[in-house]
Formats: sequence, structure tokens, C-alpha cells
Amino acid sequence: MKILDVLDERHIEINLKNTTKEGVIDELLMLLKEIPEKERVIIRREVMEREAIKSTGIGHGIGVPHTETDSIEGIHAALGISKKGVDFLSLDGEPVYILILVVANRKLNLKYLSLLAHVARILSKEKIVERLKNANSPNEVMEILKEVD
Repeated sequence: MKILDVLDERHIEINLKNTTKEGVIDELLMLLKEIPEKERVIIRREVMEREAIKSTGIGHGIGVPHTETDSIEGIHAALGISKKGVDFLSLDGEPVYILILVVANRKLNLKYLSLLAHVARILSKEKIVERLKNANSPNEVMEILKEVD
């Protein structure tokens, strides 16, 4: 599974306002308007429970908060870019600038894990991360991802 299978321009924010982990996760969840508010509340709790176990700030300015849940169907993703950086308790102690939220129904575990691995591969490329950080529009983010997806 690839990120463009579940991400479109409506799910991208190139100027996240919040600088806290909780705040940016809330912003990313708000981009998933197709998920009803009641389910987004459940997903937020599950994402934060996952973050309490171990931060999904994987280093090099990247955060990939994620969870599996029974409260939704399918797999959903949102991408956010923070110009200021977010304290995400990353493995390397550095702020996070690129965040990709992934939420999936538990029954889709293999596709979910495949997507997380795919995201990690894309974001391991320093040049791609820099281009994403400097993107000026959701459309530009999509074009960058199309090149590597």
C-alpha cells in the first residue's frame, strides 16, 4: 500500500499552527473530515495512548503518529508540515517538521503495516523531507509524493 492510496490534498496542511504533540495530532485529525467527530475523539485517545508507550517521532524531523482502531472502516492518512517544529519527544531529541498521521481499521493490519513501512521509506530520503518542508501548497506536496510513491 502506498501513501497516495489514502492521502489527497484535503488531508494536507502545510502550515500547522500548534507546537505541541497533542495540538498537531488534533489538527491532523481535523483534516479527516470524512470521519465523524465521535470517532475522531476515540482515535485521538488511541493515538495518544500509543504515543504514551513510545513516541512515533522517528528522528530527522519526522513524526508518524498512528493507530489501529475498531471505530472506523478503511485506512486514512493526513499530512502536516510545521514551520516552527514540534516537540514530539523524538528518538533523536530534535523537533518534528513533517507529520503523517495514519489510522486504520484493525482488520486491515497487513495493509496498515505495509503503509507505515512505505511512509518510513519515503521519509528516509533527506532530499524528499527538505522538499516537503519547503512546499508551498498541498498540491506541491502531492506532486513531490507522486515522484517517489
